[in-house]
Amino acid sequence: MRELIRGRLAGAEVRAFAVGFVLSGLAALVIGAKAFPPFDAASYWDAPKAFLDHGDFSLLHYRSPLRGYAPGLLYGALRLVAEAFDANATGSTVVGLFNAFLFALTGAVLAPRLARAIWPAQELGFWRRLGLVVLLLVFWHGYLSYPLSDFPALVAALAALVFAARGSSLPALVASGVATGLAVDTRPAYLVLMPIVLVLVAMTLQSEAERPSAGRSAAALVLLVAGMALVLVPQSLITHRQYKLWSPIPGAAANLTSFQLTTGLQLQRYETYVGGVGRPPRMSYLDPHTHAVVEDLGRDGRVGGYLEYLGLIGRHPLTMAGVFARHVVNGIDQRYPTPYVERLDTGGQRPLRLASWTLIFGALLRLLWPVARRGLGRARRRYAVALVLTCAAALPSAVETRFLLPGFVFAAVLVLEPGWPRLSRPGSWVTPAAIALSYVAFMVGVALVTEAATAQLRLG
Repeated sequence: MRELIRGRLAGAEVRAFAVGFVLSGLAALVIGAKAFPPFDAASYWDAPKAFLDHGDFSLLHYRSPLRGYAPGLLYGALRLVAEAFDANATGSTVVGLFNAFLFALTGAVLAPRLARAIWPAQELGFWRRLGLVVLLLVFWHGYLSYPLSDFPALVAALAALVFAARGSSLPALVASGVATGLAVDTRPAYLVLMPIVLVLVAMTLQSEAERPSAGRSAAALVLLVAGMALVLVPQSLITHRQYKLWSPIPGAAANLTSFQLTTGLQLQRYETYVGGVGRPPRMSYLDPHTHAVVEDLGRDGRVGGYLEYLGLIGRHPLTMAGVFARHVVNGIDQRYPTPYVERLDTGGQRPLRLASWTLIFGALLRLLWPVARRGLGRARRRYAVALVLTCAAALPSAVETRFLLPGFVFAAVLVLEPGWPRLSRPGSWVTPAAIALSYVAFMVGVALVTEAATAQLRLG
């Protein structure tokens, strides 16, 4: 019977992936080819050229102060595929189909497997898995057209957590380490994933029915770290070769951490606008509440690193609490489904934003309503906490909605998990009324924060 159930679940996964890939691929083709903007997307597409020096290929030739070599290799492979079909191809179709693959892999396979690790008694069937893919398409379809790091890094992070949940399986631990390294090299903000995975694996080993010996546990952690090193040591060698630094984290040569922490104090949200002519593509939502903190930075006006940032929190606790609250709310706010805004919102995006916040409210309701939470069954909360914490390093920065993708995936899974209770007993209106009033209050609070941010928008 158990094998029959596993067979059905595997079949649902395969079918959901296939249908999800077809739907996502069709969406990419309907959206059509998009020119890659000369920042971010175009630089990722051109990154493979950085491996060449007078025609000779080498990892050590890779020169980028901001980006890791892993996305360079990824998009180098996609360029080869695009050029195999058309030497003059822009790559938009190949990129669109690749991103469609990532959408289907995330929604139909990785997110449900991680959900199973969190709630072992639950399982997402075909329609719920497909629903996850559809939600990704609804809210993120504008990302299909561009070569970026967001979804490749998300897939790597989810894979790292899924493999980490396999316990003492040594091949899975190596795979988790490699996936963690790829996530960090693709998006440095996932740096927090490294200690998270180490702690997660240690806790998982200790919670197994038959605890492994101390030697086997040590070997497991060594293999996990070795998997990370397999990806990050080459990055360290590249950084040392090009910039005389040994850091394995991309962006170290450009002081990316300092830049992001400083900008995050000045802005409560950031987006990229490509609809203007002759002006920089910046959409900056200024933060008028942090003048005292910015003045506390000293002459250079920059945050040196996380230790200095912690000092600012200690000296300005209330102000910094407000910074984080605004970053969370404005980071969740799905103002646009694309990383490159072509037309400013004049009200047409409100249905998308309303749907996004309704999804978040549903996820919070599932967590905070005891009856709904119990419907999920026994939870291994550490995996849920690990997924949400992958967003932590992005919160102090000039936050963008895409930085909180792991949180969106968790919210979507919470809403789609089976086990929702009935709203009320027959003839009782108390529970529906309480939920409706909570929803209204939630939306009013969100509107106050997001509209205040809109009033601070500056272009260029």
